[in-house]
Amino acid sequence: MARFRFRVKVGKGARKRYANTGKSSTRRYKRTALLLILFLVIAGAIFLSFYGLYIKSSYFVVENVIIVGRESNSRVDYNKLERMTVDKNIFKLNLKDIRNYMLKNYPELFDLRLTRAFPDSIVAVITLRKPVAQLYQIRYYPIDKDGVILSQVKDYPNEKLPIISGAPFDLSGHVGKATDSRYIKKALLLLKELQSSGLLEEHKLVEINISNIRNIIFFLEDNLEIKIGYEDYALRLENLKKILEDPKLNPADIRYIDLRFKEPVIGPKWKR
Repeated sequence: MARFRFRVKVGKGARKRYANTGKSSTRRYKRTALLLILFLVIAGAIFLSFYGLYIKSSYFVVENVIIVGRESNSRVDYNKLERMTVDKNIFKLNLKDIRNYMLKNYPELFDLRLTRAFPDSIVAVITLRKPVAQLYQIRYYPIDKDGVILSQVKDYPNEKLPIISGAPFDLSGHVGKATDSRYIKKALLLLKELQSSGLLEEHKLVEINISNIRNIIFFLEDNLEIKIGYEDYALRLENLKKILEDPKLNPADIRYIDLRFKEPVIGPKWKR
């Protein structure tokens, strides 16, 4: 079979146009590259200008720390917070690191929020821990739910807080710190279970005694003694609630209730 080839004859004018197109593309590429370089130079100059203005300028050096929520009788060193921020550039401060340091070194701090107040101030919003009970050992030491012994130590009790007595160590050396005492942990666990049980909606918790950790007791109003022991708090408190709700029993006639056995034991008051 015969093969046919077709050839397109390109004239001089077309070849010239193709050549001009190639030169035009090269010129556009060079122009784009020059514009990009010019842009980078201008951007760098702007960055250096802003760097000099914001990073090195004394206008953005911290002069004030505004502390909200400060309490003078806590053991939080507020001056430390100022030393970590004052006379430093506001942009260079790592507020997250400062917050973590304060929370780690001052357990009485429950939370700390730091914000920049331009141009030269830091606002620190402090939340201190709140007591849920008071440890008694000659004096009264407030303690929070996580076992941090707070600084507001007093010579008289806070009537709104239950007392935890019988701690087997010197409390004065633990003020402002978290305690890992298993005695205290048991007392706080019992307090939490008491609050969850609903029992304290009708009765007042006066004291928890932890001098014997295997035989923890607590007292309700009218000096009603409850022997609850060491374990099974939720179940035992449910039994106690049923006993106190029994219309046939008068709590005022009961001296103690022992919940440590399968069948609770009720000890009546002696009557003359």
